[in-house]
Amino acid sequence: MTRFVWIDGRFSWPFVVFVLYGSICVLVADYAWRVLVLPFDTLLLGSIVVSAAGALLLAVMVFTTRRKAGRQRS
Repeated sequence: MTRFVWIDGRFSWPFVVFVLYGSICVLVADYAWRVLVLPFDTLLLGSIVVSAAGALLLAVMVFTTRRKAGRQRS
């Protein structure tokens, strides 16, 4: 698990991608909060569902890419 966050004295790309994705999700949720007229619970539930689905998709893409790269090196 440490290799997911730190490689050769630097942050790994998957970690950077997840931090960037999280930051973008927070900014979009803040924008939606200020612009859309929705009840708070609806906006919160929608934000959580969209963020979780995107994070799951990102995780699958990152780990399958890393697995394919590992097979090619062997």
